[in-house]
Amino acid sequence: MGLFQQKPKGNAPKGGLFGQKPVIPEEKTDTSSEFNALGRKIRLLEDRYSNLHKKTTLNEQNMISYNKRSNNELKSINSEMLDLRRLIDNVDSKLLLIIKELKLCAKREEVELLKKYVNLWEPIQFVTRREVEMVVEDALDDRAAKKKKVL
Repeated sequence: MGLFQQKPKGNAPKGGLFGQKPVIPEEKTDTSSEFNALGRKIRLLEDRYSNLHKKTTLNEQNMISYNKRSNNELKSINSEMLDLRRLIDNVDSKLLLIIKELKLCAKREEVELLKKYVNLWEPIQFVTRREVEMVVEDALDDRAAKKKKVL
């Protein structure tokens, strides 16, 4: 019976003018259907919560793996940059060395001046020491031979 229904007293007539009304325990059906509905809603909420939890866990794992990959890429980029800096420093030092050596080399004007002197002196016409000794010996031999003829 309902909470607010009154029980019939003693031999009082039951039902009134139109007869007795069937008594349906509405509270039981209402409360059980409400409990069932609440149970379904709770299960639905639990499923949604577990799905959200799985998605969150997956997102966290993806973020962790992405962070690891990005850190590895950053490390490799940094090492490549360091290598490039070393290479650039090496090239700079070699360029400075080349510049210093080029400053010590003769300039075009100096080379042209030397070329003019070489052409003026004609060193190809120069004689060697041996040739001079032979010419002197021949000259001395010729004098000695002329003196013997004269004597």
